[in-house]
Amino acid sequence: MDEVEGERAATEDAAVDQEATDATHTEQALVALRSGWGGGYRVGCDDGGWWYERRDGKGGRQEAAGPDEVARMIADDHAFMPVQGRAL
Repeated sequence: MDEVEGERAATEDAAVDQEATDATHTEQALVALRSGWGGGYRVGCDDGGWWYERRDGKGGRQEAAGPDEVARMIADDHAFMPVQGRAL
């Protein structure tokens, strides 16, 4: 393997490692959000787009830039109009 091929392989390996790390962070964030809010809200991340919706069907799907924004938006939503059956 020459130097260029070695650099290319290292770059590809780094990209694969970064994808795995990103997936792990996404999964961890989903678990945290669902464990805290899953009783009253559905939370997801589709193709990098974060969203939540109330389980009581009010308000429809809301989109957010990331898990921190989802958490803030859910907290604000719940403070404004608590989901029935969900106690904080």
